[in-house]
Amino acid sequence: MSKKQKKIKYDFECQRCGKCCSLYCIPCTNNDIHRILNFLKLPPERASDFFELVEPDEEILESYEDVPKILVEDIGSENLVLVIKSDIVEEYCYFYDDEKKCTIYPVRPLVCRFFPFVYEYEEDSEADLIDNQQDISFSVYEDSNYCKGIGQGKEFDINKLKEVTVQTIKEDMEFEKKVKIWNVKVIFNQIKNCEERDFLNYILNKGD
Repeated sequence: MSKKQKKIKYDFECQRCGKCCSLYCIPCTNNDIHRILNFLKLPPERASDFFELVEPDEEILESYEDVPKILVEDIGSENLVLVIKSDIVEEYCYFYDDEKKCTIYPVRPLVCRFFPFVYEYEEDSEADLIDNQQDISFSVYEDSNYCKGIGQGKEFDINKLKEVTVQTIKEDMEFEKKVKIWNVKVIFNQIKNCEERDFLNYILNKGD
C-alpha cells in the first residue's frame, strides 16, 4: 500500500456511491472473513458462498503484488488471491446493494476502510510501523479521481487511520504466515487433491 504517491486531501466522507465496490476485486484475510461471517451470524462452512480464489487480470495483477498468492491443485495458477465474490451480472462486490449500499459496512474488509488512502513509510519493513505509528504517512490513491467522497465532509481522522494501518499490518502478517504454511504443504504433497473449499476450511478452522 505504499507505492502510489499523490498529494493528500484530508477532507473525506464516503458517499456510499458503490463505484469502488465495482472496480476492484476486494482482497481479504481470514480475520476479514471471520468478522463478516460473525456479523451475518453464519458458520465458517458458508464462507464459500461469499469468498473465492481468483487470478487477477494481467493489467491489474501488479496492484495485488503484496497480497499473498495461494496454491490449490484444482486451479493451476500461482497468482490466486482470496477475494469477495462479485455479482456476476452487475459486477459489484457481493455485499453491495443498490438500495442498502454496503450491507456489511461495519465489518467491511480493512482494505475497504482505507480507500481512497494508501499508507507510506520509510522503514525497511512494514512491521516496524506497529511500534512506530508516528512514521506512517498517507496519500490518496492515484486512480481514485472518480471517488465522490474526496474533498467532502470534515477532516478525516488520520489517527484513526493509523490505528487501522497497524491492525491491517498485524492481520496481513498473520494471514501471510498461514498462506505460506498452506503452500508448503501443497508443494510437498502433504495436502493432496486440495480445492478452494479446503483452503477456506484451513484458514478459518485449523489455524496453523
